[in-house]
Amino acid sequence: MNTEQYLQMRREAFTNDGIAITAAKAPDLVLWDQNRYTDMNKLILGGTGNNMNTHFSFSQGDSLFQVMVNGGYGSQTAALPSDVYGKRWSLLSDFYYRSKNRKLKTGVTASYSITENKWLTENIMNATLLAPNAPELKDEAGNLVWEGNGVHFRNPLSYFRLNDNIQTGNSLLHAYVQYKLMRKLRLETSVGYNEIKVQERSKEPMSAFDPKLNPTGTYSEAKNIFTTWIVEPSLHYTDSLGDKIRVDGVIGTSWSSQLNDRWSREDTGYINDQLLGIPETAQGSKYSADKSKYLFLSTFGRVKFNFKDKYFLSLTLRRDGSSRFGPENRYANFGAIGAGWIFWEKENEKGANSYAKLRASYGTTGNDQIGDYAYLNTWGKALRQYQAITGIFPEGLANPYYQWEVTRKLEGGIELRFNDYFSANVIGYRNRSKNQLINYKLPTQTGYGNIVQNFPATIQNTGIEVDAVFKKSWGKFMWCSKLNLAIPQNKLVQFNDLENSAYASKLMIGKPLNILIVQHYTGVDSATGLFTVADPNEKIAISYDPVFFGGIRNLFHYQQFYLDTYLEFRQQKAPHFSSYFYNSSTSTPGQTDLDFYSNLPAELDNRWRQRGDQATWQKVSTLSSGSIKNSIPNWVNSDALLIDASYVRLKNAQLGYTFTEKFCKKKHIKGTSIYISADNLFTITPFKGADPELQVPFSLPLQKTITIGVQVTL
Repeated sequence: MNTEQYLQMRREAFTNDGIAITAAKAPDLVLWDQNRYTDMNKLILGGTGNNMNTHFSFSQGDSLFQVMVNGGYGSQTAALPSDVYGKRWSLLSDFYYRSKNRKLKTGVTASYSITENKWLTENIMNATLLAPNAPELKDEAGNLVWEGNGVHFRNPLSYFRLNDNIQTGNSLLHAYVQYKLMRKLRLETSVGYNEIKVQERSKEPMSAFDPKLNPTGTYSEAKNIFTTWIVEPSLHYTDSLGDKIRVDGVIGTSWSSQLNDRWSREDTGYINDQLLGIPETAQGSKYSADKSKYLFLSTFGRVKFNFKDKYFLSLTLRRDGSSRFGPENRYANFGAIGAGWIFWEKENEKGANSYAKLRASYGTTGNDQIGDYAYLNTWGKALRQYQAITGIFPEGLANPYYQWEVTRKLEGGIELRFNDYFSANVIGYRNRSKNQLINYKLPTQTGYGNIVQNFPATIQNTGIEVDAVFKKSWGKFMWCSKLNLAIPQNKLVQFNDLENSAYASKLMIGKPLNILIVQHYTGVDSATGLFTVADPNEKIAISYDPVFFGGIRNLFHYQQFYLDTYLEFRQQKAPHFSSYFYNSSTSTPGQTDLDFYSNLPAELDNRWRQRGDQATWQKVSTLSSGSIKNSIPNWVNSDALLIDASYVRLKNAQLGYTFTEKFCKKKHIKGTSIYISADNLFTITPFKGADPELQVPFSLPLQKTITIGVQVTL
């Protein structure tokens, strides 16, 4: 809202409550300039960010030996009045060798990257809620202003002084060996190593807070080292049964180890911003450390049959073990069967192949993504001492009986190919799980918030996925189009005694899992100006799962020019962005908080003002109780909360020109091209929030990025 709309809204709130406006109760209406206006959106988002990306690559080799090295550097700044940034350095090398007798193949890939990001610790978009007639944000000397006529407010520029610096190093090494023991028998082994180091430093200086509040500075630091080893040996066998059946078999094992070592420290009580980060000058300090280890072991076997390149059959068996389960339930068996049939095939006079293939499969898969040590009682160390003794307290409740989550997957599909210009893959699936692993909510009187256990319900996921490619040339012009589409659905099939469980208010049989159970909204009462519902005891399920989503990529070539575009689309619903204000724990429309972050979207200007009004929003109030406050749940807990957030977005468009071979020879280079690329050019959506993809009321909108580049091959 601008100043005029904001002041009118605030005065209405006092009138609705029958409360007189005074300097003590409404300083923004009495003590602050009634004509002053600051557009916080323009102040925060009116800048321009810069991106830069450089990349090099070198390769050399022959039929037996090949080596490749490439690297890159990229940097990015944000369209904010701050020095936040992101940087990335990367280096990758790849080595490949094949023996002359073709029995041995080996390769090693190594990469290392470093990213450094400086960002803000708090959401700067909250600053857009500052009262539009707030005083100047800086004085003549450039210092932050924290009050106007003796009234405190939070200066939104203080957000830029709360910085977070994160550095991430990623080391990756992968090596493999293939050796042909006999004509039909081949041994393969691969070894992988990955180490990710994350170090975070956060500063909260005294200068980011009102001096009258006697603030002190805080410095936080944390480090996390995540190390993974993977070893996967396997034995492959290929043979024929007669002239018509080809058999491929493999047996193998997979072992992996993951170690997570982390610590954090927070130093408080700094009285000088220049000393932030020096532990000896802090008045208080908290330190915590943790370490966890995860082991996974799997053995598997698979056999495939190919009859006349027309009928296909595959069988898979595996036994998986995980350290995340109790000793009695660490291992589980899984299997799958699949079949395919090429029922139509044709080759034209140019040699292009066309075919149609049906395929189906059924199998079971396991899931152990529940965190470590949940089957044990876990304890935490108290932050404060009692009589010079550091105590411990229970954090997790043991459950050694939960088992592998098993999902039964049924899938069918058809593959189509017509010459070289069209191909499609359509898949339908149905997955059912009867024992999902979750953190099950417990009654508060147990002393624990939840416990890991198998979910006592049957959950079904179904859907259709489509991938299609069309390619056609007309002389010097070529067009290639790719479509991907997903139509997912899920529902709760069975939940014994749901009505008496902790999930009775969140789930309904036959409905999707991601639902809200609400009442039917009947609008704002024209007589009282309050939100209303048809029946407070009604239960309606509304889902915020996407109906479908996907993308279309189009590539056009004409002589040396090309145009590449990617269009993204999604049909979905999302919470109305105004729900942020009606769900706020500090203030609701008409009220102010201690920081005077009380502005509202201009849409709320269509509110009830007098008897007979047909308005979208109810009347406003300054009170924290009463009929106006009590009617807010009638909207928040109704089917009006979710609105259409479908969108179509031009995610990327790139126009380029590739120079001719004749031009490159004159310049003594192998090839070169230039291009201009644009990201997030436009979004078509009825959603009025910041972004329909993120669906967060106060998130930084996606930046439109224009990139100009050149690529040279020497």
